Amino acid sequence: MKRWLELLLFGTGPLLALAASPMLARGLGPEGRGQLALATAVFALGYTIGNFGQAECLAADLRRESSAEAKSRYRIVGLASLCAGSAALYWLYANDLGFPASLAVAIAVPVSSVGLMWRARAVAENRVTLVATQAAIPAALRLLVIVALFALNALTTFNAITVSMVTTSLGVVFLWVILHKPTSSREPAPKLKSASLPVRTIRSSLAQGVPVLGFALCTSVVLRADLFFLNGLSTPAQVGFYAVAVAVTESALALSAAFKNRMQAAIYTPDPRRNVKRESAVMLISAAPAVLVGELTAAPFTRLMFGDEFTPAIPTLRVLILAAVCLMLVDCAQGVLAVLGQRTAMFASSAIGALITVALLWLLIPALGALGAAIASLCSYAAIAAMAWAQTYRTLKTLN
Repeated sequence: MKRWLELLLFGTGPLLALAASPMLARGLGPEGRGQLALATAVFALGYTIGNFGQAECLAADLRRESSAEAKSRYRIVGLASLCAGSAALYWLYANDLGFPASLAVAIAVPVSSVGLMWRARAVAENRVTLVATQAAIPAALRLLVIVALFALNALTTFNAITVSMVTTSLGVVFLWVILHKPTSSREPAPKLKSASLPVRTIRSSLAQGVPVLGFALCTSVVLRADLFFLNGLSTPAQVGFYAVAVAVTESALALSAAFKNRMQAAIYTPDPRRNVKRESAVMLISAAPAVLVGELTAAPFTRLMFGDEFTPAIPTLRVLILAAVCLMLVDCAQGVLAVLGQRTAMFASSAIGALITVALLWLLIPALGALGAAIASLCSYAAIAAMAWAQTYRTLKTLN
């Protein structure tokens, strides 16, 4: 029963995002929708780099029941996320997004970077329902505001970006409040004192985070380079077409997030290998009907939801539906490897995937535009999934 509640909560986010997608497409048009997608990509890249791999390191620490480096990890995240937010502000403003919208993204970056630490702690405590709730609440608030703006004919690129950043930050605040709320069965979370830390401890935390950061950068190339390459090698309209297709298929990531957190929690159980296999099998069985329906209804769905203006996005959507399955496998395998402490394996698979992504994007986008970006994503996701799951099963065998 608990699993289905978590799946429902995780599924709420993508369903609500899907409900908002037609309003964003019709209200912003292809070019405005493309700008929103670029801002979101920069935000995701920023808070990932700003975390500096410390959330994954903290998860591994908690698995070993060690908290000696917790303070240094939080301090690293604080400084790195402020730098990442500043870089996001500069890049977006330099690319004509406008200062207010760029500032909204820059402020949300450090908030979400720290939020990854709290998320790791919630997973380690097997509070996956809390993580799922934290994903659903911002999506609900975001949809309500977008509906109101669309009804008032006041939906602009700036408003859409600001709503996304503010609601995401509110979700992080919600997670912090619940995690730090004392309960009858759990002691209050220990406060991190501001005492000075040995330089050796900080260096150790940085060194542990570097492989994860390298993995995060390579993963960001795999997941986000498509939009940046499209922005540089194709037209703004192609960016918008691709963004619409990605928005539809992003529901797969929410489904994988639910199973990834369950797989990560399964690592802490007496039989992690069996439990991880069970969760991966249930995930694939759950995804199969959605893939079939998506492929059969891609054309009428796109025209009905987004209008004839987005008809060129149909072939891209069909390819990305298949790519979404591979991305689910990548997301879950990398999440399990992070908890298992297999940082080198994470980096190796993502680095190879990044090279494949860049090469295919460079070759395919000039001729095929958004469709070329989709094909490149499908190929790179499939390659990474194969390598990551092979390493995952090899490592799980050693735990039994």
